[in-house]
Amino acid sequence: MALAVLTLLAIIIQFLGEVFAQITTNAICQPSYSWMSNSLGQNPCLVTAYVEGVCNNGQWNVPKLPLGEVYLPPNAAQSTNPCLCSTVSYSLLAACSICQGLDFLRWSYYSSNCTGPLLGKFVEPIPPQTAVPAWAYLDGMSLCLGPASNAPESTAFVPTSTSSTSSSFSTSTTASTTSTSPVSSSSAPSSVSKTPSNAGAIAGGVVGGES
Repeated sequence: MALAVLTLLAIIIQFLGEVFAQITTNAICQPSYSWMSNSLGQNPCLVTAYVEGVCNNGQWNVPKLPLGEVYLPPNAAQSTNPCLCSTVSYSLLAACSICQGLDFLRWSYYSSNCTGPLLGKFVEPIPPQTAVPAWAYLDGMSLCLGPASNAPESTAFVPTSTSSTSSSFSTSTTASTTSTSPVSSSSAPSSVSKTPSNAGAIAGGVVGGES
């Protein structure tokens, strides 16, 4: 009996380990963007996987971004997904692109399929395994500024009041696209595609600090 219980516990532990392992990324940030990492040492690509995985049973993958491509936006089936249609997750994903030295989509294009984009807030519980930088909550990103120095970090939701349904997030010129995706889902994009006039070259970083 005791052996059976121990065996069952071992199976449960193995299963839980496999579930938690489904938050993944193989993206590597350039050393000059180490300030984007949170106090846990997680780069924005891994933080993106955590927050976007909240709405997919804790499973999400943020792949390394190929040269000359950007991450794809939410598709029509994800139009009401609060984990994807938020400026917080968008900022993290854009930072993931930036720290790889690559491009990202304009917010206006990224959110085009979202029926109710969430500005400056992330309404779902943030996983205790991560912490979200304060700059991700800003209603707008500065692509010309370096890291701010005095913002605190926590895993709590930071409310930002806003009545607008648009944002100043933008880039200029053109680029091509790729994607993040759930580990197991038929509704998410999983291949590389092209998009004209909706992304551009990176000029600096995003505003720093953590929350």
